[in-house]
Amino acid sequence: MTDEKTMTHDEALELLECFWIKCNGAMLRSYEFVKVLTGMGLGLVLTMGGQTRDGKDACNDVTMLCLETDEQLGVLLPETAFRIWEGTPDKYLRKATELVRLGYGKPKFIMDKTGIKMLAKGYPELTIKDGGNIPCWDVPRPTCRTLPWGIYTKPTASSLRFWN
Repeated sequence: MTDEKTMTHDEALELLECFWIKCNGAMLRSYEFVKVLTGMGLGLVLTMGGQTRDGKDACNDVTMLCLETDEQLGVLLPETAFRIWEGTPDKYLRKATELVRLGYGKPKFIMDKTGIKMLAKGYPELTIKDGGNIPCWDVPRPTCRTLPWGIYTKPTASSLRFWN
């Protein structure tokens, strides 16, 4: 590391690659759990991109590092989702679409404009800018609200760490 608060691109990439590999460890589920949720995905969805609360682009160096990690490792987890809006910079959108061409089945694309309209109809106190969309099969937690198009989650400690 270069000093206490910064790291090189390669150091950050290696750290994310370790996280990606850790996400692919075995997940044991109880019989009662799988009996009810047969076919449920394995978990973790990392949402990146989109816009901040004040309408600015949320893509940054960590976004590109996550896309690079997905490209280099090609592992199943974490599932990745990429939020798109009118202000998404071309370099991030290009990188995300290059991943799709690799055939890994990710990232998923979430359209901020549609999500914002849908939230405004039934949940005006929520904004997609404050969280992310995760698939319908995920088990709701206290920080989640079930919506017609999936589950909306507010940021957790890890997402706040990535943003700050």
